[in-house]
Amino acid sequence: SGGVTYVNNIAYPSGSKYFEQTYVQGLIFTNPRVTDDTLGVPSTLSITGSVITISVYNIALSGLQTIDGVTLSLGDRVLVNGQSDSTQNGIYTAATGSWSRASDANTSAQFIPGLTVYVDKGSTTYGNSGWTFSGTFPAIIGTTPISFVRTVNR
Repeated sequence: SGGVTYVNNIAYPSGSKYFEQTYVQGLIFTNPRVTDDTLGVPSTLSITGSVITISVYNIALSGLQTIDGVTLSLGDRVLVNGQSDSTQNGIYTAATGSWSRASDANTSAQFIPGLTVYVDKGSTTYGNSGWTFSGTFPAIIGTTPISFVRTVNR
């Protein structure tokens, strides 16, 4: 739908690095299975749409600001992972006013173990990286602290 390809229920053989090495922007893996825990991520992954950048420090969740050298545009997706109140962390859509949580990461059911997001840009080492949800499950949006750990370097 809308030029996006969905790939469901992918299984990868034990010991395979295939998953890390072949992520292609525009593909959304909705329920892949990785059977090798040596990848540094859970054996079940839920890949959501990529974000343009990540904030690892406290920011205002409003306005079109510059984060990690990336000037945001209306509708850009941002991984927020450094809020003083970690219940505010998550994936957001940038706006001129208040930001909103991205539609694919705005409910507790979407914050599952293995939820992974890729960061496309950034002037530091955070560009071209993957981050996996490491918080408590189930995550109650707005109540449970949300955090992501870096799991993939592209």
